[in-house]
Amino acid sequence: MDTGIKMLLKAERENWKKRMVKETKGTYIAIYLVLIFSVFMSAMFGFKYDYSSDDKRVFISLTVFIFVVYQCVTAYVSYVRENGRSVNIFEKYRYIPVDISVLRRVKVILTARIVAPFVITGQMAAIFIRVIDPDNQGGSLIDISVFMPLIIGCTFILEKFIEYRVLSRKAALQ
Repeated sequence: MDTGIKMLLKAERENWKKRMVKETKGTYIAIYLVLIFSVFMSAMFGFKYDYSSDDKRVFISLTVFIFVVYQCVTAYVSYVRENGRSVNIFEKYRYIPVDISVLRRVKVILTARIVAPFVITGQMAAIFIRVIDPDNQGGSLIDISVFMPLIIGCTFILEKFIEYRVLSRKAALQ
């Protein structure tokens, strides 16, 4: 990365932290606790599922829960509150001389840096549970449920990439 992107990334991270602290009024502590809890929820993917209706329900609810937690944590990367409503943050950069494609890239990198530690530790927890096999069901490591934390994280980053692209185009058209 060149120094321009590094400086922009550092500034965006600081702005994200300030917005999160200011706009959530202390709720960010609960958001981070739930984010840490999502690592333990990711460990649930390590258990062997037989994909019955109850297992599918648990599987889907875990996936949705983790995806929503990631969305809550990174919401302040793409939106800012003004006069009680959420505003597209790319509209704020319309009058500042910054390349929007570089800004989009920085926001995707920032989002990845925010959720990556939790995705990686959740993935390690799922593999750890599968390896120690506490319920003696004997599952293999070649199972999609073991790699769901990684799949959720990658899907989330892809979703955010698309969201930032749409928001920047929307801001450019106004």
